[in-house]
Amino acid sequence: MKKGYIEEHKMYGKYLFMLCLWPFIAEAHIKLFNVAEYGAITDGKEDNSVSDACNWNGSATVLIPEGTYMLKSVIFKGPCNGSVTFQIKGTLDGQGSATRQKCKNNANCEILFTTMDFDFITNGHVQNLHSIDSKGGHFIVFGCENMTFTDLTLKSPENNHNTDGIKISQTNGINITGVKIGTGDDCVAMISGTKNVRISNVVCGPGHGISVGSLGKNDGETDVEDIVVKNCTFVGTSNGLRIKTWAAPLKKNLKASKFVYEDIVMNNVQNPVVIDQQYCPLHQCDLKVCASS
Repeated sequence: MKKGYIEEHKMYGKYLFMLCLWPFIAEAHIKLFNVAEYGAITDGKEDNSVSDACNWNGSATVLIPEGTYMLKSVIFKGPCNGSVTFQIKGTLDGQGSATRQKCKNNANCEILFTTMDFDFITNGHVQNLHSIDSKGGHFIVFGCENMTFTDLTLKSPENNHNTDGIKISQTNGINITGVKIGTGDDCVAMISGTKNVRISNVVCGPGHGISVGSLGKNDGETDVEDIVVKNCTFVGTSNGLRIKTWAAPLKKNLKASKFVYEDIVMNNVQNPVVIDQQYCPLHQCDLKVCASS
């Protein structure tokens, strides 16, 4: 099993939701919280949830040891009394393929759970994690400041739609490096309000590439700027580098600027570079339809 660390304000789960944690307390008060000591059962059936680590008056480490733990949606919410590290000895399995099969003939079946949401986190670090077969996206990042994602493997079947690898919005300061992503949607998607992003040494494929947008469908969206993608490899993707905007007119102009793409390798990529200013995923809309959507 690979070790996984979710450092500074994070939570683990099969379908997981994150909210903010902070600040730092002296390292001298580090305490280990092992979920197995809190009654967590490794049968893959019993629902398990964590924890009172947030209330510890110092730095806390939550350990998920080897085993198969079943979780429903979990919220780990701060602010906490100290910094919190999550250490996961294993792989996050969203079981998306099985759920999609069950939902195949049920129009009311909801399958688009995200494996992990990181909301309003400052100075977070996520590394050495494997996430497989997500129901919806693997990681969603919203309203964060200064987050690093490194040494990750995110994999979903190519035909599982809406399974973005990392989706970012309303966030300033993201570093993604040394990540392998194969999925049924964008490997990395940057939408409204994403700023100051550095993506390097990422292998993307299969998937829809590394995308900015879609942008401009709704009023109230904010600018996307200062994006650098370098030393990345695309293999068997439908797109490589893509910028996509709706044709719908907005009340206020929306700006996408300061993009740098360099040292990119593309193997068997259908559309290496795409700038689409009339994005319409269903291919059934014209300017009039987009404007009213």
